[in-house]
Amino acid sequence: MGKRDNTIFWAIMACLLWSTAYAGIKIGLQYDTPFHFAGIGFIISGLMILPFTVKSALYIKMIKEYWRIVAWVTLVQTLCNYILFYQGFNIVPGDPGAVIVGSQPLFAADVAALMNNNERLTKRKIITIVPGISGSSLNGSQ
Repeated sequence: MGKRDNTIFWAIMACLLWSTAYAGIKIGLQYDTPFHFAGIGFIISGLMILPFTVKSALYIKMIKEYWRIVAWVTLVQTLCNYILFYQGFNIVPGDPGAVIVGSQPLFAADVAALMNNNERLTKRKIITIVPGISGSSLNGSQ
C-alpha cells in the first residue's frame, strides 16, 4: 500500500467515524444527561490522544503561560458550545441536527466574507458553497 493509498484509507476511516458520531450521540443521550455525556466523551478522547503527545511538558508550560486564553477558550468554545450542542441534539431528531451542524462551515464562510474585508467570496468559493448549502437544504427537508 503506497503513501497515497494509505492517505485515502485514513481519510475514508475519518469520514466513517465522523459520520457515525451523531448516531452515537443520539443513542448515548437516551441513557445520560447531555452535560455528563459530553464530559465523558471529552475525558475518553483526551485519554486516547494522550499517548500521541510528543512533549507534554512543553504543552503544560504553554498552558501555564497563556492560562487566560486557555480559560476563555475553555469557557466559550468548549463549555458553552458543547453544552448547547448536546442540549440541542437532545431535543431535535438526529438527522436534521446532523445536517444543521454539518452546514455550519458553509455559513461560516459566508459570514466571514461579510464581516472581514480581507476574506472575499470569489466565484470559485461560491461555486463550492452553493451545492453544499443546497445539499443540506434538500437533506433537511426529507
